[in-house]
Amino acid sequence: YVPFTMYFEGHKYHEIADHLTIPIGTVKTRIHVARKLLKKNLKSYDNGVKKAIYVNED
Repeated sequence: YVPFTMYFEGHKYHEIADHLTIPIGTVKTRIHVARKLLKKNLKSYDNGVKKAIYVNED
């Protein structure tokens, strides 16, 4: 997710939208989804051991 990477680097929503020529709402949605996936993946680690991850791509 390019928007999440740019956001993580410190860019503002409007800067990302302008750079990628996409609506700001799309930027916010993509960042939200990326943050949820990151959180889910980080929770799969327990004491340094990765557990199985089941992704539901509905």
